[in-house]
Amino acid sequence: MKCVDLLFGTFLHLILIEAHSYRTNENRVLKCNESISSKDRKNGTITSIDYPNSYSSGIICHYIFNAEGQERIQLKFTDVDLYYSAGDPDDPFGCPSQDSITVYTYEDDEEQQLEQFCGKKHPTQLMSSGQKMKVVFRSQNTQKDSNSGFRMEFSFRTDFGVQGGGIQDDRGVCTFMFRSTLHTTGFFTSPNYGGPYPRNTMCQYIFTGRLKETVEIEFPEFYVDGIIPRCDNPTDSDYVEFSNFLDTRDRKLPRYCGNRPQYDPVTSDAAFFRVTFKSNNKFDATGFKGTYKFKKGSSDPDKPTTLSATPRNDRLNTGSRIQTHVLVTTCTIILFYKSVIDHLLNVF
Repeated sequence: MKCVDLLFGTFLHLILIEAHSYRTNENRVLKCNESISSKDRKNGTITSIDYPNSYSSGIICHYIFNAEGQERIQLKFTDVDLYYSAGDPDDPFGCPSQDSITVYTYEDDEEQQLEQFCGKKHPTQLMSSGQKMKVVFRSQNTQKDSNSGFRMEFSFRTDFGVQGGGIQDDRGVCTFMFRSTLHTTGFFTSPNYGGPYPRNTMCQYIFTGRLKETVEIEFPEFYVDGIIPRCDNPTDSDYVEFSNFLDTRDRKLPRYCGNRPQYDPVTSDAAFFRVTFKSNNKFDATGFKGTYKFKKGSSDPDKPTTLSATPRNDRLNTGSRIQTHVLVTTCTIILFYKSVIDHLLNVF
């Protein structure tokens, strides 16, 4: 009887161990495959299983992010240490055949690969093109000794990662207002500055000064995908555009694109100025950092303002011509009547 009890106890103990192991593995799988919604949390941290200890072999993990409204998903990889057998892990190549992390963004529900990296090299931050983003971690069937895996931070952002002192206008998806009554100098950046800007994105920067002020824009950093002089072709090029008008393009001002260390400054005609950044769905680049400075006095008093299409001098000249014409006409009438009166006096 004791022998039976012993066998039964051993058997029950093995079942409990197996059940515990199953629950542990199930929890590991759940941790490995996550769906994160901005409805539940706006930011957080995700790591590979057992981080910072070595991760498992032969696994595939999916992390899916879903945003709401005009939110974009931003990812920052703070640590990447993946097993790499092809050479220098700090300068890797051939990532598809190695342990890797692949990031996907979506355009009209169509999946597009945004980035793939392996070894110890990784981007600082990435941003989605829309409301969905996916990260896939693949571990090959190779024994891992001391590779710690990865750590990434995520956040759902409505400011598109634009930096500077602009006030975001809720009426525009990515619109920022800069007023000289608040700051006369400052800076502004492309979305997700510090990493590549997102694809298929438009941001507007609206500058409003006091009466008789102008604004000057410079770019100490500028890399927007495109080849000069094809900046005007939105199919082939991302671009930065300038306008003295609120809703229409100002064709006298060129679009900027390409990799330029320093563009010439751009100055507005009057107190209002609009800068527009537009990216297509093909490629991306590191973007730009721009500076602005409101200046007193118009750079050219003869230039038209956004309030009128008629130059100030033309309006003054027109008024002078009208006054001269009235004066000449009046004098002519007076002289005519005087000659008639003189003639009648001579006759009588």
